[in-house]
Amino acid sequence: MKILKLLFLVLAILMLSVGITLTACDKNSGTTNSGTSSSSSSSSTSNVGKSSSEGLEYELNEDGQSYYVSGFTKKKKSGNLANVLIPATYNNKPVLGIGEDAFSNNGDVGKISVEQSTITDTYFTIGVGAFEDAYNLKEISLPDGAREIPENCFLRCRLKSVSLPNVLKIGVSAFEENNSLIEVDIPNISVIDDSAFLMCYHLERVDFGSRELSQKGPIQLKDYVFKSCYDLERIDLTYVDQIGEQCFYYSGLKEILFSNCQRKVANNAFTSCFDVESIVYNEIPNVGGGFYIVENGCFYDNQNKTLIIGTASDEEGNVIIPDGIKRIYDTAFSKRDYVTSIYISESVKEICSDAFSDCEEVTSLTFAPDSQLEEIGYWAFSGLKKLASVTLPDNMRYLDGSAFDGCVCLTDFVVNEGIERIETGAFDNCVAISPIKYNGTEEEWYLRGIYLNNVAYDRDEETGGMINQQDLLIEVVFLKTENDL
Repeated sequence: MKILKLLFLVLAILMLSVGITLTACDKNSGTTNSGTSSSSSSSSTSNVGKSSSEGLEYELNEDGQSYYVSGFTKKKKSGNLANVLIPATYNNKPVLGIGEDAFSNNGDVGKISVEQSTITDTYFTIGVGAFEDAYNLKEISLPDGAREIPENCFLRCRLKSVSLPNVLKIGVSAFEENNSLIEVDIPNISVIDDSAFLMCYHLERVDFGSRELSQKGPIQLKDYVFKSCYDLERIDLTYVDQIGEQCFYYSGLKEILFSNCQRKVANNAFTSCFDVESIVYNEIPNVGGGFYIVENGCFYDNQNKTLIIGTASDEEGNVIIPDGIKRIYDTAFSKRDYVTSIYISESVKEICSDAFSDCEEVTSLTFAPDSQLEEIGYWAFSGLKKLASVTLPDNMRYLDGSAFDGCVCLTDFVVNEGIERIETGAFDNCVAISPIKYNGTEEEWYLRGIYLNNVAYDRDEETGGMINQQDLLIEVVFLKTENDL
C-alpha cells in the first residue's frame, strides 16, 4: 500500500510539471498590445504553406483611425514567413497600407496576400521600396483599394504574373529586374514611370486593356519603361499618347500597334528593336490625331518629319521611304533580314547611325533623282553584304565613319563632286571596292581637302593616287578633267 501511494505521488508531481511547462510555452506565444502606436499580431499558425499574420507589426496612421503594416517584429526572425496574410482589420480598425521598406531585403517571404476591406472606396497605400529585394517573393495579391505602386516597390523580386485591375500609376523602377515576370495586366493604368519594367528580360505580355478615352484618358509611358525586355514580342499602343526616351530600347518587339492617339514619342523610343516585322495602325474615332503616321510600313513624326521605326513596304521586302520624310533615325531598319531593296525619297536630308545596318539581304540602294540627302551617319549602311553598287546623290556632303563598313561585295562606288568629308573607316572591310569614282576633277578633290582615313588626298608620286582604309588600298578615279569644266 505504501508503495502504491508513493507511485501516485510521483505521477501527480510529473503531471504538475508538464502543466507548468505548457503554460509557459503558451505565455511566450504572440501577444497583442492594444491601444499603442506600435504592436504585433496575436494570430499565429505553425502549418507551413498556409497564410499567416504571425509576427506582423502595425503602426497607426496619422488619423489615428487606421493601421498600416510596417514589417515584422524584431522577434520574428523565423517560422512561417512564406505565405504572409495582411488582415483587413486590426484592433477593430482597418488596415489600409504597407509602410516604406516594410518587407525589403527579406528573402523568406514568398507570397503576400491582403484581405479585401469591407469599407467601400478605401484607398490602400504602399510605401516606397516596400518589397525591394524581397528576392523570393513570387506572388502578390493586393486589395481593390490599391491605386498606386510606388518607386522601387517590387524591385528585384521574383514575381511571375502581375494583375493590378485598379492601379492608376506605377512608379519609378517599381518592377525593375523582375527576371521571372512573364505577364502584366493593368487595364486602368494612366502613368507608368521611368524604368518601371526595365530589364524584365522574360516579360512576354503586357495588357493595357481597352478603354473609352473620354472616361479613362490615354496612357503615358515614361523613359526606359520596357527597356531590355527581350521576350516582349508584341505591344498594343492604341491608347498610349506618350512614349518616352528609350522606352522599348533593345526589346524583342516583332509587332507594334500604333494609332492616332500618339501625341509625343521620343525619337529613340524604339532604338535597337531589331526584330520588328509588323507595324499596324488603328484609327480611333473622334480622337483627331495626325501627329504620327504609319505609311509604307514606316512610323514617323508627322511634324518633325522623322522616321522612327520601319519595316518593309511590301511582301517582296522593298523599303520605300515616304515622301516628306527628312530624317531617318538611328536603327530604324537595322537587322531587317527580310529587306531586299531600299529607296530613299527626295525629301530625306539625313540618314542617322545604323539606320539600315546589317540588312544582309539588300541588293539595291537607290536615291531619288533630285535627292536632298546631305549626310549619311555612322554605320548607316554597314553590313549590307550583298550590295554591289552605290551612287551618292549630288547634294551629299558628309559621309561619316564606317558608313559602308563590311559591304564585302561593294565594287562600284560613285562619289558626287559636292562631297566635303569622308570620315575615317567609311569603307572599312569593303574588300572589293577598287576604285572609288569621284564625279569631279582631281583638282577639285585636292582643293576640297577631302579626307579619307584622316589623310587628305596627296598627289605625291609616292602615294600614286591610292588611299588607305584599314590597311586596304583604294584607288580614286576622277571622272572629269579640267577640259570638262
